[in-house]
Amino acid sequence: GALNFATYMSTNSLSMTTNDWALFMLGTNDVFSASNDDTAITQAAADITRVNALETSIHAYDAGIRIGICLPIPPANQDGFGESYGVTYQAWRFKRNIHFYSLELIKALKNQETAKKIYLCPVNISLDTINNTAFSTEDANSHSTEQVKRYTNGVHPATIGYNQMGDN
Repeated sequence: GALNFATYMSTNSLSMTTNDWALFMLGTNDVFSASNDDTAITQAAADITRVNALETSIHAYDAGIRIGICLPIPPANQDGFGESYGVTYQAWRFKRNIHFYSLELIKALKNQETAKKIYLCPVNISLDTINNTAFSTEDANSHSTEQVKRYTNGVHPATIGYNQMGDN
């Protein structure tokens, strides 16, 4: 019931050594439903506390492991949100949420490479949200055979998008 990286590694028959990386993708689910800026900022503060606890536990396991904190990726356009969530959530609000969330992460975790081996990973700047988010191709309308993209997911990239994030 407590955070213990060594137990997690042992339970799952995993191993890491000095200079390995533990990467964490934060923010997307954490601030997805935040309805205002203050809620996104408060969530970031809670996650920063969790990152510090993770760092302590990971480095108790092996002090040489580097920790990568990936900044939240931008969403697809509103069409993707509409397909995934109807009218419940809006792309503009989510973009604003991850903006404020990211600012808080950067402010708290920048320049931690030497002291804590925590690195901010800007996977958010390389994702092509036009071509590498989930979409289908279909007729533009019922009277046209012209094919157009229809985004099918508001926040999750397609496999090629995840590959692009990995390249970064």
